Amino acid sequence: MDKKLQVFAIRAVAGLFFAVIISRFFNPDAGVPYIVGLAVILVALAYFAEFLRKRKDR
Repeated sequence: MDKKLQVFAIRAVAGLFFAVIISRFFNPDAGVPYIVGLAVILVALAYFAEFLRKRKDR
């Protein structure tokens, strides 16, 4: 398995897990689209944080 694909899979699973936890804590009536959207945002934020960290290392 490609390293980048493996990192994406781990981030996607972790994002989905934390999206479920966060949505159940703040909005227990949230539906599946809300949870999936929150997971996408969390994964995007993880990639953005990596971008900022790598840019700072230059």
